[in-house]
Amino acid sequence: VKFDFLGLRTLTVIDWAIGLVNETRAKQGQDAIDLEQLPADDPEVYRLICTGRTTALFQLESRGMQELIQRLQPDHFEELVALVALFRPGPLQSGMVDDFIHRKHGR
Repeated sequence: VKFDFLGLRTLTVIDWAIGLVNETRAKQGQDAIDLEQLPADDPEVYRLICTGRTTALFQLESRGMQELIQRLQPDHFEELVALVALFRPGPLQSGMVDDFIHRKHGR
């Protein structure tokens, strides 16, 4: 069994952001954000993602990924997972990504 451990600063930045938000919420007498309670299917979040405005969203921020997101118009978390998995030279060059997008749109 092989394990790859990646040193990603993104998780640290997310932790800092949550800490700052929770500090502000505490000052306002609000409860801390519980990540486990955030909905994974918020339509407004997907609407924003589909505009391609994904700068600073880990693995969704490159120009190529932004273009694919706008073509796919994901509305489920699993579609984002699939797109990240397919965003590799082999699938991109073979037409697999185009096939995936066409199937989502019933073509």
